[in-house]
Amino acid sequence: MFRQTMACMDTGQSIGNSTPNVIHCQQGTLDICNFGIEIDMIMSGLIEIEGMEFYAYHGYYPSEKKIGSRYLVNVQIRTDCSGAANTDDLDQALDYQTIYDLIKAEMATPSNLLEHVCQRMLNAIYQAFPTIGQATVKLSKMNPPLGGMIEKVSITLSK
Repeated sequence: MFRQTMACMDTGQSIGNSTPNVIHCQQGTLDICNFGIEIDMIMSGLIEIEGMEFYAYHGYYPSEKKIGSRYLVNVQIRTDCSGAANTDDLDQALDYQTIYDLIKAEMATPSNLLEHVCQRMLNAIYQAFPTIGQATVKLSKMNPPLGGMIEKVSITLSK
């Protein structure tokens, strides 16, 4: 994926591209062989933080709120990674520690429903990183008290 940003070398005016090798702008039609073209590459990335484990007190029933359960959280975030890839600078990257801290804080706040916890996590991620393309959170409750041997129940939400 890439975004083209083109400007007339003489005027600096942004110009549009409607046909190959020919650029049209308010100043007239230009042959791109005689003008510079700046191409700003976007490196779309998928960042995954997997297997975050927490002990928390989410659940509808009083016993779930009292005893608590083990939870696993996986997060996927689609974002532009070109700044971090080109500069090797954490300030240009999505900071994994910040994401973990956001998830940890939401896990510490009890809720009746896993859907509600996931939604809060997504909201916190977008508030901290408003330019991300998409985020997905999968929250799994291990060994849920459903009256049988069940490894986990999971909810996955995307925004």
